Formats: sequence, C-alpha cells, structure tokens
Amino acid sequence: MSAVTSSMFVTSMPWATDAQDAAVFRRWLTTAFAFVIIFGLVIPMLPVPEVSREQREALPPQLAEILMPKPKGKPPPPPKPKPKAKPKPKPKPKQVAKPKPRPKPKPVAKPKPKPKPKPKQIAKPKPKPKPKPQ
Repeated sequence: MSAVTSSMFVTSMPWATDAQDAAVFRRWLTTAFAFVIIFGLVIPMLPVPEVSREQREALPPQLAEILMPKPKGKPPPPPKPKPKAKPKPKPKPKQVAKPKPRPKPKPVAKPKPKPKPKPKQIAKPKPKPKPKPQ
C-alpha cells in the first residue's frame, strides 16, 4: 500500500491561534470599542431636565412612613391597684447544727528505702604473658 496524504484532517490543535482568528478578534474588538467611545461622548451631552430643590428634598412615601411616628390612640387606662393582703408571719428559721470540724490527717511516716546491695566485684583474670619467640 502506498501512503496517501489527505487534507481532510486538520493538522493544527484547537487551542493554536492563526492569523485569520486574530483578524476576526481585532475587528470585533475595534467595533465594540468604537461603540463605547461614541456612547460615552454622546450620553453626557444629552439635556437633562432640572429638578427643583423642593422635589429633591421631598421624602419618598416609603421612607416618610418609616421616619414619621405613627399616631397613637388613647393611652391605656392606668392599672388598678391590687388590694393589699395581710403580711404573712415570717417562719422561724430552724437552727442548723454546725458541722463538726474534721480532724486533720496525721502525717504518715514513710518507710525508709532499703539501700541497694552493691554488686560484688569479681577479680579480673590477669592476662597470660605471651610466649617470646626464640
């Protein structure tokens, strides 16, 4: 079989940019920028009706409703005084027995630790003299 090259397959990656895409982007960008500049210059030049000072200082009804205190109706009648009941005699406090003081614990004598016996030292054997070569 022979190797056939086909131009059907796109050999560029989708994220790669080419000159045609860049030209389309620049054209859109230039058009959008021109509209913004034109509207930015024209809109501030349009005439705006002057608002009188009284109209500016008038509160909107929603805000006026919040700020204005609502008229109160008749104040409620004062509460009727309650008839005083005879004071109850105070109950006599019962005598509470004082708790007996706890005796202080006596210090317990700690037993003295027994001295550890010292290990017996074993005499080290003396090294044997090396025989002299003759």
